[in-house]
Amino acid sequence: MLMQVDPQTFALNLMLILGALIFLSIVFVLFVATWTGINALIWFIQRHRRQKEFRKLTRRADGQPYPAFTEGVCEGCGRGDRRIYYPPRGKALCPTCYEESWPCLEYQPTEVDTPSRAPTTLPSPAGAAVAG
Repeated sequence: MLMQVDPQTFALNLMLILGALIFLSIVFVLFVATWTGINALIWFIQRHRRQKEFRKLTRRADGQPYPAFTEGVCEGCGRGDRRIYYPPRGKALCPTCYEESWPCLEYQPTEVDTPSRAPTTLPSPAGAAVAG
Protein backbone atom coordinates (compact mmCIF):
# COMPACT_ATOMS: atom_id res chain seq x y z
CA MET A 1 0.00 0.00 0.00
CA LEU A 2 1.23 3.40 -0.93
CA MET A 3 1.08 6.02 1.67
CA GLN A 4 -0.05 9.44 0.86
CA VAL A 5 2.61 12.11 1.49
CA ASP A 6 1.51 15.54 2.49
CA PRO A 7 3.28 17.94 0.09
CA GLN A 8 3.47 20.71 2.66
CA THR A 9 5.09 18.50 5.34
CA PHE A 10 7.44 17.00 2.75
CA ALA A 11 8.56 20.49 1.65
CA LEU A 12 9.13 21.58 5.24
CA ASN A 13 11.14 18.45 6.02
CA LEU A 14 13.19 18.88 2.84
CA MET A 15 13.88 22.53 3.67
CA LEU A 16 14.88 21.54 7.22
CA ILE A 17 17.30 18.89 5.94
CA LEU A 18 18.79 21.24 3.31
CA GLY A 19 19.09 24.03 5.88
CA ALA A 20 20.89 21.70 8.28
CA LEU A 21 23.28 20.59 5.50
CA ILE A 22 24.02 24.19 4.55
CA PHE A 23 24.56 25.12 8.21
CA LEU A 24 26.88 22.16 8.79
CA SER A 25 28.79 22.99 5.59
CA ILE A 26 29.31 26.57 6.77
CA VAL A 27 30.41 25.37 10.22
CA PHE A 28 32.84 22.91 8.59
CA VAL A 29 34.32 25.62 6.32
CA LEU A 30 34.72 27.98 9.29
CA PHE A 31 36.35 25.21 11.33
CA VAL A 32 38.82 24.41 8.53
CA ALA A 33 39.58 28.12 8.00
CA THR A 34 40.15 28.63 11.74
CA TRP A 35 42.32 25.52 11.98
CA THR A 36 44.37 26.63 8.98
CA GLY A 37 44.73 30.16 10.37
CA ILE A 38 45.92 28.87 13.74
CA ASN A 39 48.44 26.53 12.08
CA ALA A 40 49.68 29.35 9.83
CA LEU A 41 50.11 31.62 12.86
CA ILE A 42 52.04 28.91 14.71
CA TRP A 43 54.20 28.37 11.61
CA PHE A 44 54.98 32.10 11.31
CA ILE A 45 55.92 32.30 14.99
CA GLN A 46 58.17 29.22 14.75
CA ARG A 47 59.77 30.54 11.54
CA HIS A 48 60.49 33.87 13.22
CA ARG A 49 62.09 32.11 16.21
CA ARG A 50 64.19 29.88 13.98
CA GLN A 51 65.35 32.84 11.88
CA LYS A 52 66.28 34.68 15.08
CA GLU A 53 68.29 31.66 16.29
CA PHE A 54 69.95 31.32 12.87
CA ARG A 55 70.89 35.01 12.81
CA LYS A 56 72.27 34.67 16.33
CA LEU A 57 74.52 31.80 15.18
CA THR A 58 75.60 33.35 11.88
CA ARG A 59 75.79 37.09 12.65
CA ARG A 60 77.99 39.15 14.90
CA ALA A 61 76.64 41.71 17.37
CA ASP A 62 76.78 44.45 14.70
CA GLY A 63 74.73 42.36 12.23
CA GLN A 64 77.58 41.47 9.87
CA PRO A 65 78.01 37.79 8.96
CA TYR A 66 80.79 35.76 10.51
CA PRO A 67 83.66 34.85 8.17
CA ALA A 68 84.13 31.33 6.77
CA PHE A 69 84.84 28.65 9.36
CA THR A 70 85.99 25.02 9.62
CA GLU A 71 87.35 22.72 12.29
CA GLY A 72 90.86 23.51 13.38
CA VAL A 73 93.14 24.98 16.01
CA CYS A 74 92.85 28.56 17.18
CA GLU A 75 95.98 30.63 16.60
CA GLY A 76 95.01 32.93 19.48
CA CYS A 77 94.61 30.47 22.37
CA GLY A 78 95.75 27.17 20.82
CA ARG A 79 92.51 25.27 21.49
CA GLY A 80 90.89 23.00 18.96
CA ASP A 81 87.31 23.81 18.03
CA ARG A 82 84.62 22.81 15.54
CA ARG A 83 84.26 26.46 14.52
CA ILE A 84 87.50 28.22 13.67
CA TYR A 85 86.90 31.50 11.85
CA TYR A 86 89.18 32.60 9.03
CA PRO A 87 88.77 36.37 8.69
CA PRO A 88 90.12 38.00 5.50
CA ARG A 89 92.86 39.65 7.54
CA GLY A 90 94.30 38.07 10.65
CA LYS A 91 94.70 34.66 12.22
CA ALA A 92 92.41 31.65 12.48
CA LEU A 93 90.38 32.21 15.65
CA CYS A 94 87.94 30.25 17.80
CA PRO A 95 84.58 31.91 18.57
CA THR A 96 85.78 33.23 21.95
CA CYS A 97 88.94 34.83 20.55
CA TYR A 98 87.08 36.10 17.47
CA GLU A 99 84.38 37.79 19.58
CA GLU A 100 87.09 39.54 21.59
CA SER A 101 89.00 40.75 18.52
CA TRP A 102 86.57 41.24 15.62
CA PRO A 103 86.38 45.03 15.94
CA CYS A 104 90.19 45.11 15.45
CA LEU A 105 89.99 42.80 12.43
CA GLU A 106 87.66 45.09 10.50
CA TYR A 107 88.80 46.36 7.11
CA GLN A 108 91.11 49.33 7.46
CA PRO A 109 92.27 50.99 4.24
CA THR A 110 95.99 51.09 3.57
CA GLU A 111 98.01 53.31 1.25
CA VAL A 112 97.66 50.73 -1.51
CA ASP A 113 93.87 50.77 -1.17
CA THR A 114 93.47 54.56 -1.25
CA PRO A 115 93.37 56.33 -4.59
CA SER A 116 96.42 58.33 -5.53
CA ARG A 117 96.36 62.05 -6.08
CA ALA A 118 97.10 61.64 -9.76
CA PRO A 119 95.04 63.68 -12.23
CA THR A 120 91.83 62.02 -13.29
CA THR A 121 92.21 62.92 -16.99
CA LEU A 122 94.70 61.22 -19.25
CA PRO A 123 96.94 63.32 -21.48
CA SER A 124 96.08 63.12 -25.15
CA PRO A 125 98.50 61.13 -27.29
CA ALA A 126 101.07 63.05 -29.25
CA GLY A 127 99.85 64.20 -32.62
CA ALA A 128 96.15 63.71 -31.84
CA ALA A 129 93.82 66.40 -33.09
CA VAL A 130 92.16 68.35 -30.31
CA ALA A 131 88.51 69.13 -30.96
CA GLY A 132 87.63 72.62 -30.14
